[in-house]
Amino acid sequence: MKKLLLSLAIASSVAVPAWSQPIRDAEANLRCSIPADAAIYARQAGILPVISRGAPITVRSGEPAPAVMVDGWSPPPGPLNDLLTQLGSEAGFAVVGAQGMPQVSWAGGKAPLSDVLDNLTKQANASWSFSSGVLRVSPGLPAVSVPATMKTGPNRDATLALLDTLRGYNANPVKLQGDGISFSASSQNMDKIVSGLSGASEIFVFDVSFYRGRPSEGRYNWSALGPVSMTAEGAGGRMMLGEDGSTKLSTFLSSSGDVQKSGAQTVAGPSGWSLVVPESQCGSGSRELTLRPKRTGDGFSLRLEGFGAPTDVPMITLGQTLALASPSPNGGWIEMVTIRPRILSVR
Repeated sequence: MKKLLLSLAIASSVAVPAWSQPIRDAEANLRCSIPADAAIYARQAGILPVISRGAPITVRSGEPAPAVMVDGWSPPPGPLNDLLTQLGSEAGFAVVGAQGMPQVSWAGGKAPLSDVLDNLTKQANASWSFSSGVLRVSPGLPAVSVPATMKTGPNRDATLALLDTLRGYNANPVKLQGDGISFSASSQNMDKIVSGLSGASEIFVFDVSFYRGRPSEGRYNWSALGPVSMTAEGAGGRMMLGEDGSTKLSTFLSSSGDVQKSGAQTVAGPSGWSLVVPESQCGSGSRELTLRPKRTGDGFSLRLEGFGAPTDVPMITLGQTLALASPSPNGGWIEMVTIRPRILSVR
């Protein structure tokens, strides 16, 4: 058998974008600055963009294969394990997991070791990964990720809805860059993204603010806020305030004792979506809310999880702000959150 020749691979490198801090900050600047004059209902047709897909990329865990070239190797067809073991004996790696896999063949020629591994394992409907001198073979073809880009327009809510929707479909990473968004997703999820966005007629938007307050008189006089309605519970409760409810609550808390506003942000998504709101996304806290809205009449019904026991709010009318205050202090502080719903029609 002709000896397998391995040499250092010298090839043109593939440039991988390095996402800089200003690019990551672009989304935070957009999401964490809630406009005071944001319309509670707006209509803007044709703002959901077309997705431009790139060539699929194989997703592989672990380290790259050794950077060597395979040259002058023309083995007879044989079980996958046998051919990989031959490669490993020359390149200095062990093979695990290929026993019992079907026959494969290599026609010879000069190619990087990683391309040879791709070719052989694909014939056996298998995938490979490399780590610490060990080539691991697993049944099933490797996952494939499709890179893509889409243009964004000037509408803040639509851009945030695109970002949140992409993450909801497990696209990763999702980056806001200049006037566009770049992301990657599996082929299956990419089809779901296209279908979900093309079928959207309304975008649900929620402005969420987190607070912690410590009343100087030991207890808040919530009636001084002038809520539209209130359901008291212990030291807190559930209040329905006007459209400027978050500003009014902040002013009330400041005049009633110590207050910390630990983050305000906007989340958005198409009808039927649940929205996750991590406090750390725009603040320093660790709370995480899940909003499950349903369009009802002139507003929403809402199931809220992550703020004490799950809370069902039968109706938040557009133009109102929901305020929740914990029934008992946590470390001396009453925790609060305000939620203002809005709608963007895209048809």
